[in-house]
Amino acid sequence: MEIYEYYYDSLHEQVQQVKEQAETPYESFLLQLEAHYETIFKHRDFIIMQLQEQELSTNPAIRSFVTEMKEVRYEWIKKNFTLLYGDEIEPYVYDLSILLEGMNKAYLQTILHLELEINPKDLAVWILDRLNDHKESLLIKRVPPFITPDILQEKHEEKHDQELEDVIESVAEVISGLKASEEKVAEWLEALDVLKAEAKKRRASSNYYSRNAKNT
Repeated sequence: MEIYEYYYDSLHEQVQQVKEQAETPYESFLLQLEAHYETIFKHRDFIIMQLQEQELSTNPAIRSFVTEMKEVRYEWIKKNFTLLYGDEIEPYVYDLSILLEGMNKAYLQTILHLELEINPKDLAVWILDRLNDHKESLLIKRVPPFITPDILQEKHEEKHDQELEDVIESVAEVISGLKASEEKVAEWLEALDVLKAEAKKRRASSNYYSRNAKNT
């Protein structure tokens, strides 16, 4: 777990350093992407191992950390998009974020798998140019955004409530195995049942209002 934290902390530090060198939002984003790719190419073996572990790992701590880092990364992307393209791009921020992540994953996996020697700056320029092409197309055609903040918020709340229910189940198992009086164990389990019922009620309510909003 520590090696994951060390790697992400190092990457964050490098990205922050190059941000201070930039004079424009475009240059800032370009330098940040370049620093990101440079770090990945420098630690090829670790990145390949990390990708494999993330796919196969059943370690809750690793999965939770990876999920948290993904959320941090999306916030970083959103902030850079707004600075780079202005408020007019706000409806498409999530769609462009997904496109950027898709391009990143596809190109980096190809480069790492084939052991290609690629200049990080060249890749950053290429990716950012393609992203700009997508942005121009979306603004010209004015198509409705595919992924909206409301959709993501709904799913985030559902996931949070489900995780809460899972934690309650785990705590209930621990309590059931404690060496305490039956009366005390029953009291604790009853309290957990109340929490679990509230979580389910909240999830059901969220789904109800979400369906109604879509039908109006």
